[in-house]
Amino acid sequence: MKLNKNMIKKNLQQGFTIVEMILVLLIVGVLSVASLKGYAVYKESMASSEVGDLTFLISKLQAKYSKAAVTTGVTTANAITGNVFPESMNVGATTVTNRANGAVTVAAGTIATAGDAFVVTEAGWDSAQCQYIASNITPNVKRVTVTPSGGAATTIYSTYGTVVALTPSVTDAACSSDDSNLITLTFNKG
Repeated sequence: MKLNKNMIKKNLQQGFTIVEMILVLLIVGVLSVASLKGYAVYKESMASSEVGDLTFLISKLQAKYSKAAVTTGVTTANAITGNVFPESMNVGATTVTNRANGAVTVAAGTIATAGDAFVVTEAGWDSAQCQYIASNITPNVKRVTVTPSGGAATTIYSTYGTVVALTPSVTDAACSSDDSNLITLTFNKG
């Protein structure tokens, strides 16, 4: 019996080899790891940009209200009409949201006497972003407090009252693993 070339090819070509399957799985695995790393870099970049936005907001509030006797009249609505928010924040008629789509508020605060400071709150940050923002905004503020969703507020940094030095372990513990950490910044009026 004479073998036909087509019969030989047909018998040899019945599926993928194990080497081909491993190669495909390896490529899929590498692409998955690369995309996860890219997402983590994106999230850190978002937090880094937010630190810049907060620094801008702090300096604008201080410049606008430095000559005021007290900050007691400062509200989010007044800050919106006073054009103190950076363009990268989503500013509506009465509300402001940050890069994480969390609410941003501005209010009067107290360091030594009522109305001698501002308080800015930012919601919606995940654990890594919370840690990054809280750790990198400290040169511009007097106090940083983190409140996880459903949890108690933890002061992770303070230069007045009960002084609290910034430490990674306290920051890590304060920033919960969900996406709804609230960061509260207190800073003087200028």
